[in-house]
Amino acid sequence: MYVTIESLFCSYCDEVAEILERLKENRDEAESAEPEDLLYEAEPEEWMEAYDDLCSLYEDALSQKKGLLLTF
Repeated sequence: MYVTIESLFCSYCDEVAEILERLKENRDEAESAEPEDLLYEAEPEEWMEAYDDLCSLYEDALSQKKGLLLTF
């Protein structure tokens, strides 16, 4: 099986707290957003679940004092 990586994002451990705080600050705005050009139809509950999962990744990284490497 081959996996194509289209994007790569790296946050160093000293950036995790700031990014997590920004995610938390912008949650209400994200919840009221109406994304365009999605690859498939998604309900707001679905993208907010993904948003909350992303916050959880940052919370875990912060508690472990580690950075994150995300590919998508």
